[in-house]
Amino acid sequence: MHKKSVLPVLMCLIWSQISHAQALNANGSVVSGTVANEVSVRFLQDNFDVWLARSQPDGTGKVDIWVDYEQQRLLESYGFNFARNEKLSATLAQIPGRATPATEAIAGFPCYRTVEETHATLEQLAQRYPSLARTEDIGDSYLKSVGQGGYPIKALIIDNSAIPAPTGSTKPTLLLIGAIHAREYATAEIATRFAERLLTGYGVDPELSNLLDHRRVIIVPQMNPDGRKRAETGVSQRRNLHPLTCVTIPANSGVDLNRNSTFLWGTNNASSINGCTDTFRGAAAASEPEVQSIEQFLAANFPDRRGPLDTDAAPLDTEGVFISLHSYANLVLFPWGANNSAAPNKLGLQTLARKFGFYTNYQVCQPPATGCLYAASGTTDDQAYGALGLAAFTFEVGNSGFFESCSIFEASTVNKNIDALIYALKAARRPYLEPAGPEVTELTAFNNVVENDFEITVAAKASDSRSFSGGQGNEDTHTVVRAALYVNTSPETGGATAFQMDAADGNFNSANEAITLRLPASLLRPGRNVVYVTATDSANQTGVVSATFVRLAGTFVSGFE
Repeated sequence: MHKKSVLPVLMCLIWSQISHAQALNANGSVVSGTVANEVSVRFLQDNFDVWLARSQPDGTGKVDIWVDYEQQRLLESYGFNFARNEKLSATLAQIPGRATPATEAIAGFPCYRTVEETHATLEQLAQRYPSLARTEDIGDSYLKSVGQGGYPIKALIIDNSAIPAPTGSTKPTLLLIGAIHAREYATAEIATRFAERLLTGYGVDPELSNLLDHRRVIIVPQMNPDGRKRAETGVSQRRNLHPLTCVTIPANSGVDLNRNSTFLWGTNNASSINGCTDTFRGAAAASEPEVQSIEQFLAANFPDRRGPLDTDAAPLDTEGVFISLHSYANLVLFPWGANNSAAPNKLGLQTLARKFGFYTNYQVCQPPATGCLYAASGTTDDQAYGALGLAAFTFEVGNSGFFESCSIFEASTVNKNIDALIYALKAARRPYLEPAGPEVTELTAFNNVVENDFEITVAAKASDSRSFSGGQGNEDTHTVVRAALYVNTSPETGGATAFQMDAADGNFNSANEAITLRLPASLLRPGRNVVYVTATDSANQTGVVSATFVRLAGTFVSGFE
């Protein structure tokens, strides 16, 4: 921008000509460029459809904006130099104008389920796996709350009812939400496919079977169903459908649900007070029924483990993980999002976030760090951590815009994020402790005959170096010093007998060790057995539990089935 002094005048001029909630069509494109500072970024966010804004090392901001022809001319006339982003603009070409609302697959994007289809899938999974899953309506969308149609907010709760939690407690829980920003197509689909992966893998995949026996998973794929339904028609809809927040252009009304949470709501100018903008925080903290629903649900399902002060840390043995899925930036974010102060549990949050980064290859950071997103107040992850002490994160999935093509989604986005979510479920028991320890992978079992007697050989790898931050610092690595194996009783439940494993090369002297152990078949019971393995490093940090199946049939032992 040429002069900061013209900003108030420009805001009035632009709002007379622009509507954010426009149909995405062939006349629109995404443009990208660099602006001088955060003041310019906030101005653009208040007046244009900004898709993404990231801070740069020199204090400037890198911005992606959706514009039509007239809006691009306005940008140029006010001194901004933006160029067409061919990659992001290509995603708009898949949208067939303003589509008729559908109940099956979003027009132009057959890989993404609609609100109705997503909810139907949750019901089908509950019916197909009645001992493992059930659905629950946790609240209402805005339109439903005022009797104008709308949708329930549905959760799928996955919890093996045949295996109760220890007396007086609940199983360690992962709560996952998607599509709180309506136009971010990939997020609800990742959440839904995660549910499908878990349930179809039960009894087949030993890791998933172990997790569903000893964890609880709550998945809310469509956190903003009203807004999402509008976005499915090809409209760039981010917020909910709360009407008349924008008097000058009613089509721009709505509240940004990820700026409306109670904790740190409205702080540090990290959200907008302008009811016409995409980051409008609402008239009051938790003013929106969607946000009330998730806050009440969080409080009902997780104990408050943090003290009343912002500087109070949650105890290191706090259980539970909360993840909100967003797009697009290839980022894993951790609290605080509203300011650059270190969260009291920063080290634990950062370590787990970097574990997620290993799976996703996403940059890991705390807003507003250099190269990260700008600060945002009233977010759901700040709420989950700030109000309850939960280890809470935002995944910004993919880098191909809100309308990521199905080919890119299928090839590079969905599976690596589901792998990260599976690790989150493993870590939900001790998220501030166990991610610092070694991770056991490639766990296998096979049979041998030694002096006419059967033995089972268990082999695996233990690594203390599986982390990635994308240039935002490094985790300390330590030598793996021991590994323990347990037969049919998880070490998480107590009373399990530990069998010490050996380093395959004879010495525990590296951060990455091949480990092995021979067990007599007499230790196994007929039928299927479960073998659990953990590893510990020189800092006395024990990592998450891994598991595999071993089947004993007569005198024959077989491994993974």
